[in-house]
Amino acid sequence: MAAKMAVPLAHTAETENCLQCRLCHKYHPLRMCGAFRAMKPPQRLAVAKAQGYCINCLALTHTTGECDSSSSCKRCHKAHHTLVHQDAAVKRKPTANAAHQVVARKNSAAPSRANPASRYPGSPPVI
Repeated sequence: MAAKMAVPLAHTAETENCLQCRLCHKYHPLRMCGAFRAMKPPQRLAVAKAQGYCINCLALTHTTGECDSSSSCKRCHKAHHTLVHQDAAVKRKPTANAAHQVVARKNSAAPSRANPASRYPGSPPVI
């Protein structure tokens, strides 16, 4: 029987800590995590920041300010990972249709002032 080689515990713990996903606790990079990918970009960004990941490359080994990756977002080419990209138009501007629906709801909820008696069925008309 072959003798097992001793592996230093400090090295093993350090390696496992870098590879273990802080979200689901399995051994894969955050960018490959099914739970992370199931989230919407704002949630992904919040989780990555809260767990101490680099926002540019989603690694645990350094902070965003220390990242030396030349990669950038594939959508806007800024310094964040594509998985945490948020469209500026979605965050800031409501659509014209949504604004129209709000106005339409307000108008339909307002009582009619053309004939006050119509608001009280069964009461005699006021002359």
